[in-house]
This record gives sequence, C-alpha cells and structure tokens, in this order.
Amino acid sequence: MLTEPRNAAAKTYLICRLLLQGIFTGLYFGLGQGLGGLVGGLLMQAHGGQAMFAMCSAIMAVGWALLGAAEFGHVLLARCGRRDARSQTPYMPLDPRTGSVPSNAGNAC
Repeated sequence: MLTEPRNAAAKTYLICRLLLQGIFTGLYFGLGQGLGGLVGGLLMQAHGGQAMFAMCSAIMAVGWALLGAAEFGHVLLARCGRRDARSQTPYMPLDPRTGSVPSNAGNAC
C-alpha cells in the first residue's frame, strides 16, 4: 500500500518521477512503435530484408558499444574516486512510512 509523502520535497520528487514515467511510456509505445513500423516498412520495401537486417544489426552494435563505453567510463571514474553528487545516489527510494528519503540512501553505491 502506497502512503502519501508528508513533505513537499518528497511529493515533488514523486510527481516528477510519475510525470517522466508517463512521458517515456507515451513516447516509447506511441511514437516509437508507430514510426518504427512505418520506417521499417519503407526500408524493407526500398532495400530488401537482408539489407535491413544488416542496417539494424549495425545500429544495435553501435548502441551496445556506446552503452559499454559509458558503463566502463562510469566504473573507471568510480574506482579513481572522482564522483559527483549525482553519481553517488542515482536513485533515492522513498521510505513509505515517512515519505522522505532514508538516511542511508547515500550508501547505495
């Protein structure tokens, strides 16, 4: 059972989180899948199935390489001790009893 947060900061955090989740869901399922089917159909018709598979494979490989580089850079910076305040607490769960951030939330890393 979700209780309502008691302070304004916790309410604002919860509202922003829910708003961003709604925007992301709308863009992913609405715009992303709609344009994906349209663009994919046009590419399939213009270049054929094999070329489209090769293009999609190359795009996915580049995406995975960028994701791996970002993760490696984050791990490398964390080992060197160069963290800013945002990377120390990337996610701060709210305590459902008090509606505020727990005192041990900064020890998540």
